[in-house]
Amino acid sequence: MRSDDPNTGPSWVRGSACWLWDSEGRRYLDLVASYGSLLWGHAHPKLVAAAQQQSAQLAHLTGMATELRRRLCAKLAAMHPMAHGNANHSSPCKAWLVTTGARAVELAMKLALHRKPGRILHFDRGFHGRSIATGAISDTRWLKQLPTVPHGSIPFPGCRRCAWGHLITNCQTADCLKSWVAANEPLLDDVSAVIVEPIPGAKGYLTAADSLFRDLRRLADQRGWWLIADEVQTGLGRTGNLLTCQAQGWIPDLICVGKSLGGGIVPIAAVLGPAASMDELPAGVESETFGGGPLACRVALTVLELLEETPWKVWSEAAGAGVRSVMADAAKALPFPTAIEGMGAFGVLEVQEESSERSRELAWRLTCEARKAGVLFHWSGPNGNRLVALPPLVTPPHAWDWMQERLQKGWHTPRWTTNWPPSRADRRH
Repeated sequence: MRSDDPNTGPSWVRGSACWLWDSEGRRYLDLVASYGSLLWGHAHPKLVAAAQQQSAQLAHLTGMATELRRRLCAKLAAMHPMAHGNANHSSPCKAWLVTTGARAVELAMKLALHRKPGRILHFDRGFHGRSIATGAISDTRWLKQLPTVPHGSIPFPGCRRCAWGHLITNCQTADCLKSWVAANEPLLDDVSAVIVEPIPGAKGYLTAADSLFRDLRRLADQRGWWLIADEVQTGLGRTGNLLTCQAQGWIPDLICVGKSLGGGIVPIAAVLGPAASMDELPAGVESETFGGGPLACRVALTVLELLEETPWKVWSEAAGAGVRSVMADAAKALPFPTAIEGMGAFGVLEVQEESSERSRELAWRLTCEARKAGVLFHWSGPNGNRLVALPPLVTPPHAWDWMQERLQKGWHTPRWTTNWPPSRADRRH
């Protein structure tokens, strides 16, 4: 855990659904949800049962075929929009299993570079992992100093904090993209692929106009690039859609999914893409000891069963509406400007002081005071001025009353003049 993480302090011992308990018996509403991995909450009974049964039967094999692996890959491949036919983008698809989102992104990079060597373009507010390869295409500045795959960065035209200075009312994402292309034409001669999150998650769940991604698809087609969607955070239900890219109206070549695929129990991720391209990767280029083992596949299949058998879209909208409503009500009494946004099962509170340093300070303090009151937010955003809430789909309605009561106390009692950066004592308590 980061030393400046406002949730540093408690030692966690138990979780159930949307709740966590620390070693002193205190209960918390977990809206960090392991950065979105716990879409189905802690210790979901069906997922726990599947893990227990599989562990007692066959937990691990490396690189060997199992019926579980075959079934999971078939189900995941069928999710890719290309598998369902499209005038311009249609292909039989396959899924390749790995352990983590960063590994999925690395595999997508390998597939793209094997098809066409060159640069990997990415957006400056994106996050794709902390490995040497993925850190270079993420907003992790120190990793950019390391020698890795050649890359190039595109400013992300987020609707609330546009890199191009536009307002929401006059957004011109097509012009933004054209301007960047015109200014960086020499960089584009040797591009292999461009990777983008439909909604950049680790940097605060930022949103852009859907037209940005459709324009990006057209640009990739014109230039012969592959377009990679990193849906590790947004895929499989978090935004109210099975795949966010599909809801936005664009079709990637490769799709990375992960986090909630493991049900909060096992690490598993996957790359979905055209079968022909997947088959062309030479033997020995990609292999992983724990990728797609029987235990991970069984849990992931159970996650997909939950998506097939439950009214998860209704639950997603209800969870998001509930958490956004409470955040908005609690923010009304704060003595500084804020804004609430979100969709599906996520909510964001952005502190909007004129000073970015002051906004960062207040967002950190809000997260600290919420944690002390029993509510866990993810402190995030490009400037550290956003509180992200990622409620599990199984969050019961009474949790919002509980949350509102605690935020009314936790957010309205502090003196909002604390110094930044926080002292070590503040970090511990």
